[in-house]
Amino acid sequence: MIRSVNKWIIYRFSSLILTPIVFWLVVNMPKNIFVNQNTVENFINDNLNFSVLVIAYLLISVNIKIGINEVFEDYIHNEFYKNVAKWVISVLIIVISFLAIISMLIIRL
Repeated sequence: MIRSVNKWIIYRFSSLILTPIVFWLVVNMPKNIFVNQNTVENFINDNLNFSVLVIAYLLISVNIKIGINEVFEDYIHNEFYKNVAKWVISVLIIVISFLAIISMLIIRL
């Protein structure tokens, strides 16, 4: 029971923090997806933008992991399949988040 309450608190807290971060990113991201590479590099090279993007990726990853795990808890009744699904999702989220942050670090170089 305590574990469920902790997950719920983490989920709500990360959602609460993500709300202003997403608003900030929408306002400050380059407006056109077809901007040149220098514009994207300048955006990511700014320390504040980079920090906010990293925090956003990490919080989004936590949020997705908790949300999907709750769906698995509710709808997968076989414990083996539930554990495998949770493991696969955890690995995918870690790999995707790691690659996203590494990509931003490479752009900063």
